[in-house]
Amino acid sequence: PAKHFYASRALSAVGLKTPLNFITTESVQQGKPAPDLYLFGAKLSGVDPGQCNYINVLSRIIVEDAPTSICSGKAAGCVVLATCTSLTRAALGKENPDFLVEDLSHMMASRTPDGGVSLFITQPPGRAYPKSAAPTPVDMSLPTPLMSRTVS
Repeated sequence: PAKHFYASRALSAVGLKTPLNFITTESVQQGKPAPDLYLFGAKLSGVDPGQCNYINVLSRIIVEDAPTSICSGKAAGCVVLATCTSLTRAALGKENPDFLVEDLSHMMASRTPDGGVSLFITQPPGRAYPKSAAPTPVDMSLPTPLMSRTVS
């Protein structure tokens, strides 16, 4: 993960506000592949790491593009969506992410009436997962976490 100095300026450069709960490499003692970053984020968001399952999967979904990051997320009990932005599908697939897409253009999001978000994987069947037996598209509810709120 990025250091606070760089990350906050990168967000500002693209017109985004710094989130209220902004976690960077300086926020924890151990960086990736240790799960500390994600566990700390869950704690700040009020999410119980033990409550991650495929019924409430998106309360703990993370998006990553590197093997150590995938390992870190999996070790924290998160559901990992891997994107092939910097490495090949084969390289990322070795770490067994829960979902694997070429890039985020293959994801669609929409608001649900209860204030959550539904995410859809728009790739052909078998391309969204390391294991081709899983169905696609995927529609799961994502409650808006506290850490997504921004400071005005």
